[in-house]
Amino acid sequence: MNTILMKEVFSFENMIKKPLPLIRNGILNDFERQNIITPQTKIVFHLNDTINCCYAKYVGLNLHQDKDHLPEKIVIDSEFAPWKILSNLVNQIKIDFTLLNTKGLLKPVINEQLSNAIIIGNPDLIKVMGTKVVIHKGVVLDTTAGPIILGNSVRIYPFSTIEGPVYIGENTEVKSARISGGVLIGHTCKISGEICNSVMGDYSNKTHEGLIANSYVGDWCNIGGYSNTACLKTDYSEIQVKYRSTTYETGTNKFGAIIGNFVRIGGGITLMPGTCIDTCTTIVQLPVLKGYIKPFTRVTTGLKFSVKDFAVEMQAMMDRRQVKINEELLLYWQSIYDESVN
Repeated sequence: MNTILMKEVFSFENMIKKPLPLIRNGILNDFERQNIITPQTKIVFHLNDTINCCYAKYVGLNLHQDKDHLPEKIVIDSEFAPWKILSNLVNQIKIDFTLLNTKGLLKPVINEQLSNAIIIGNPDLIKVMGTKVVIHKGVVLDTTAGPIILGNSVRIYPFSTIEGPVYIGENTEVKSARISGGVLIGHTCKISGEICNSVMGDYSNKTHEGLIANSYVGDWCNIGGYSNTACLKTDYSEIQVKYRSTTYETGTNKFGAIIGNFVRIGGGITLMPGTCIDTCTTIVQLPVLKGYIKPFTRVTTGLKFSVKDFAVEMQAMMDRRQVKINEELLLYWQSIYDESVN
């Protein structure tokens, strides 16, 4: 039996708090995709120390010690460059849709579920991954440009327009939203306003008007009403992203923002193209933001949260989802905090 070693080669992974193979870059992540393609293959990860502390039980191996002794090893490099994920998102959703459909892992939407909706394009390209999807009257589902895949217990409320290719994770609510251009939305989210060519992580909320365009949003984020991500400069020049002490060339003139896990953004704030907000940061009372924002920063004061104070505020948010902060998450936060102050 072959062993596949999934190895990090370049990433903003500390902002996202997941091993790169578990970061969704289509309907599936690299780990899920490889498991479907080669189900008899053992897959292990090679992680950095910060991420490994959170996923040691999941990984099951200390790969820093064991990776050189794996038999019949096949190395797959996992790369997390958000602008590359977004540029390939339309194509990858279509590829994953075909893979899942061929393997019988997608179900057709029953007529009763579609009877309330206005369908544009081929209704056979609307699929579900569960049985409790609710689509209310006045919803427009457009598959002209690609498929629409809905997770279990997704609820789509009136006056929402969804243009494929789009994946919406289980237990997510969509209310009066316009979604288009290749979009991934994680599980247990609440979505309104406009989203195009973007990724929204799990447990993240955008429940008011405002635009998220060409951006990567992590888990447990909250974006206030009428906040927007700008994704194009007036001179159409290439967009750069600064992360810590390094500036990255994106190779594109259309890119919005990277918003790390546990970031909260108040209302009426504009993020300029290439903005990078590191994990555990709160943005309040600031109309325009650009550049790199360090972890655990409370903008506009510039002061840092303590891990203890931040955990108290986050637990109040997580209580609404019946989720408790565990020891691994506290260790992750502490490691990020220690890195940011040294």
